[in-house]
Amino acid sequence: MKWSTAVKLLFCLVLFASTIGVSLGSSGGQVAEAAADNYRFDFGSGSVESGYTGVSAGDGYTTTKGYGFNTPANMRNVSASGSGVMSDAVQFLTFGTKSTNTFNVDLSNGLYEVKVVLGNTARASVAAEGVYQIINMTGNGATDQFQIPVTDGQLNLLVTEGKTGTAFTLSALEIRKLSNQTVTNRTIYIGGDSTVCNYYPLGSSVQGGWGQLFPSYVNNATFQVRNMASSGQFARGFRDDGQMEAILKYIKPGDYFILQF
Repeated sequence: MKWSTAVKLLFCLVLFASTIGVSLGSSGGQVAEAAADNYRFDFGSGSVESGYTGVSAGDGYTTTKGYGFNTPANMRNVSASGSGVMSDAVQFLTFGTKSTNTFNVDLSNGLYEVKVVLGNTARASVAAEGVYQIINMTGNGATDQFQIPVTDGQLNLLVTEGKTGTAFTLSALEIRKLSNQTVTNRTIYIGGDSTVCNYYPLGSSVQGGWGQLFPSYVNNATFQVRNMASSGQFARGFRDDGQMEAILKYIKPGDYFILQF
């Protein structure tokens, strides 16, 4: 792509986002209806930070607790190089979007915001409810969040590829109920390659794809932006590797999908 073309593309995207913010922003987002079902988990075998619930790799799910690992034999406690909740983590020894090696949390049905903090890892993704939720988080202690509707009374989440041959770890998880509605807020989904994807840490990375900057031009009271782009990806791979599956699971009338390849 020539630079002049890239500039034109960026201008069009900014114009598109501005139009969304002005012409569609007046409809308003969903207002939080419930404050229950909020959790903060600190993973690993070390000390537990104040305000968090400690979870070790051996803590299996029980209905009494309402949370735990589905297959604790496939989990391992590991150290991490951060401080506080990022000083230790658990590692998922088996993984994949369809894996049953998940961390399960009983929740009333509704819309949730889920914040994940990774341990030491080169590149890892987050899956929940059988599809990708965040693609290719990079670097120790990488942090991100996403919205997800819970419709069956339980959240099932794991950390997965990522980059083959690296550890997929989780240091902390925060879950906050946004609404009793079981659909996401209006969403702009983005797909593409390294010119589009997120770079971590999100707020201080020295580089960033345009999809990472896109939320700054959108009325966030109306839309959330879900950037499913990944470095090195191509159109067929985006379709076949799971990113498109995640979008198709949740996209609905009133949402947008922007794809660049």
